[in-house]
Amino acid sequence: MRGYEQLVETLSEAGVKYAFGLPGHGLIPATEYMIESGKMRFIAIRHEQVAAAMAEGVARVTGIPAACIAGAGPSAANLIIGVANAYRASYPMLAITGNATREELGRDVLNEWNQLDVFKPVTKKGIQITHPELLASQLRLALLTSVSGRPGPVHVDIPWDVSAAEVKPPTRSGRLHLGPTRIEATGGLVRTALEMIKSAQSPVIIAGGGALASEAGARLKELIEIMTIPVAVAGARGILPDDHPLCFGSVGVWGFSGTNNLVKAADLIIGLGFRFSDDTTMGWTTISKDAKIIQVDIDPTELGRQYDINLAVLADVDTFLGQLLRAIRRDARRGRGWPKEKLRALQSALRREREKFVSGPFESEVVDKRLIVREVQNLMEEDAIIAMGTGIHTRYASRIISRSPRSVLRSGPYAGMGFGYPAAMGAKLAKPDRQVICLDGDGDFLMTVQDLETAVREDLPFVTIIFDNSSYGAYKLFAKDKTKRIGVEFGNPDFVKLAESFGAVGARVTRSSEFAPTLKEMLKSDKPSIIDAVVSLETDLPWY
Repeated sequence: MRGYEQLVETLSEAGVKYAFGLPGHGLIPATEYMIESGKMRFIAIRHEQVAAAMAEGVARVTGIPAACIAGAGPSAANLIIGVANAYRASYPMLAITGNATREELGRDVLNEWNQLDVFKPVTKKGIQITHPELLASQLRLALLTSVSGRPGPVHVDIPWDVSAAEVKPPTRSGRLHLGPTRIEATGGLVRTALEMIKSAQSPVIIAGGGALASEAGARLKELIEIMTIPVAVAGARGILPDDHPLCFGSVGVWGFSGTNNLVKAADLIIGLGFRFSDDTTMGWTTISKDAKIIQVDIDPTELGRQYDINLAVLADVDTFLGQLLRAIRRDARRGRGWPKEKLRALQSALRREREKFVSGPFESEVVDKRLIVREVQNLMEEDAIIAMGTGIHTRYASRIISRSPRSVLRSGPYAGMGFGYPAAMGAKLAKPDRQVICLDGDGDFLMTVQDLETAVREDLPFVTIIFDNSSYGAYKLFAKDKTKRIGVEFGNPDFVKLAESFGAVGARVTRSSEFAPTLKEMLKSDKPSIIDAVVSLETDLPWY
């Protein structure tokens, strides 16, 4: 077989179902073979950043990596933002780039640049395949690296002549295990953690993206109900339903003050796959200086990186919780836990805050952003997938109640604009039977608007709500002197006509009273749908 055929066969056999991209420099035969053989689904996109974000969208809702594909030079460069986003958010993918022939490398031929070094800071590993006979084994290495430990993207660079070379079928093959890496904590650390939990009067668990990647929801639920430990989430939305009696939802700038007050009141913080980042700790202010900290993470470089911690546990979160639960069942003495009155008071305060946020009245001349949150909550299905871009609207969209895992797609710590819409496309492709709703800013949406054509071509019906304030609002709003911030305003197209020109459907909403009936109608559509919601720039949500 040829190298490009082995590329497709290896990925398909390993369980990779999708590839997105613009296949230059010897990769066109590979994408043609995907289509002709039916081994993988290849989707041509209109910008390579979209390819990476679609691959991340697939990984977020399935846990399985997809591939994004680009040619050499500027095509590979366009992948960088999307790949960096997946790297910072810890989601697996293969970023596959074509290149010049091996003989031409280093001679400054057309499109050539040092793309291996450019991808290094935003990938777990970079591999340039220079020996055709190693193509299959190095692709398998790339996939295993992508999903092992802390997941992330891996860059695979394939010279043109390697793709075209004749190669023998691999002698060893078979489906790879692309699930979480399971690493146990040492027994002494588990016993120490249990003693710290038992001694605490107000312990709080913060579940991060590592807990979600570990698929730790069932054991987390069992633990908190046995020990009466409340949970806040960061990067693990839906791991427990937000309205579970012991779940306080998003922490930091993405949630309510009631959740941050819970964290402030804790005398023990148990971070499960949680990075203790700036946005989730309100600039490292919400954790009391007197609180003890247990941090459980599969990535040793994260242990103690942001805070001095009392106990560092290098382990897979779900495996650690299993060990901890076994130790609890063997232990006759249970901890003291939260004073019931204090926990009930915090739960009641959060419930009132959530209700007040979406209560109205909503009589403004434009669409109230809180009303959008309320109506999406009211009309979304139980397992709906919510994708969002980056900007002021993200702080509102993050307050939508989530009840199922892998159902909230926010770009994460890299916060790359141009993520929300293509991530929703990837999610809808991988989960066609689930409702998908994208909430996006006007500036963000227009960075990837060309791929509305891709959504129409690939028959991906989902609703996108554009928060239209004709500006890069976050840059203006968070300036010290808002009156002096200029250069962030712009004009928007007619989004309805724009949607229709691509073959999608669109509607414009200028008043709060018009939004709910419009959303109801759009959710029934069998085409990609756009709601242009005219909103104000202002927000009363706090920053740190």
